[in-house]
Amino acid sequence: MYYTFEINEGESSDTVLLTGFVNIITVAGEFLDSYQITISCSKKYYPYTIPIVIEKSQKIFRHWDNHISAKGECCLSIPHNLIMMKNRGIVLKKFYSDVIYPFFANYHYKKLSGEYANGEYAHFDQGIIQYYRESFSLVDPLHIKRILEAALGNHDFPSYHICPICGNRKYKKCCRKIIYKLLPLGKERLKEDLKIFNKRAKEIPPTIL
Repeated sequence: MYYTFEINEGESSDTVLLTGFVNIITVAGEFLDSYQITISCSKKYYPYTIPIVIEKSQKIFRHWDNHISAKGECCLSIPHNLIMMKNRGIVLKKFYSDVIYPFFANYHYKKLSGEYANGEYAHFDQGIIQYYRESFSLVDPLHIKRILEAALGNHDFPSYHICPICGNRKYKKCCRKIIYKLLPLGKERLKEDLKIFNKRAKEIPPTIL
């Protein structure tokens, strides 16, 4: 990947700040564009921390449709994906090649074509709903609500009983597998998700979601 960065002290002694440019280059080596950015990262918790990326060149119009805040903070991925990366440990060089560079390359593609090359997550609550649909094939808000309640309640249902959450296969081969995949997200994230699906369960019939 094509980048040049300098290391500086962040706003606090615990933060390291990288400043530099993301250069978008074709496979053939043709230069397309360059974006000035900063990457801030906690020294104390590295590599178990999520870097914050700010686009400083202001080439990206500040709007959530471009996955960027009014202050230039880039929404690099759905929070759930970033949390899972953090749990495994984020090495900046790999994070740059896997997440940061593709974000800016994808924006450049959208600027030319009108859409993102590999699709995108919706914004806010709709993005969370999309995550559960695409990651677990879950669309019924009541079903998702029960899964989240079980994950937050640390319920240990008998493995070989019919699943008490959805009433289908044995719990071991059914919703427990999803719960175990969700637990690494942490209770704070799961509580936020539960708020979303509590609201959805009250407002929209499952067949409409």
